Amino acid sequence: MNNFLPLPIKFDMNEWLVTGVSIVLIALFILLPKRFPSRVTIFILMFNSYLGRYVDTLLFFYPLDLYDVMDTAGKDLFDVILYTFVYPFYGYLICYVYDRWKLKGWSQAIHIILWAAVSVLFEGIAVKAHIFVYKGWQLIYSLPAYMMVYSLNILFLYILLRYHWKRKKDYPVN
Repeated sequence: MNNFLPLPIKFDMNEWLVTGVSIVLIALFILLPKRFPSRVTIFILMFNSYLGRYVDTLLFFYPLDLYDVMDTAGKDLFDVILYTFVYPFYGYLICYVYDRWKLKGWSQAIHIILWAAVSVLFEGIAVKAHIFVYKGWQLIYSLPAYMMVYSLNILFLYILLRYHWKRKKDYPVN
């Protein structure tokens, strides 16, 4: 038996939802006009993948053990799909909209709050579909968590773009 990356206990609503959301986010990524240099895009995707893994691991393993993700208390194939497609491409979309609209000041704060609110709504749907099974976590805790994560995304994007354009100016690429 493969214990490294087990398959789901059964293929039900949570796997269908993760699959559907992954397809929609990847389609948006492909269909939207290219916004960032390739290196910046890769770093945004990697940052969100690792950030999602880190936060979920911190919160759902001992000693906190606040929730489970998907069908198992450990990791399974659809956890990997969640961290490889859903979290990175959703984070990319947030950065894309932020950069596209060149948000500053209050509009930047409203952008973060709106995305966090939408994320809480999606998480509520994910709880109903048993993607997240709460043990000590409550949905309301997610709003400030998402606001912090999306603020980190904006800061990370700012640092990446600033570094990219400074480096491009100093070291022209042919």
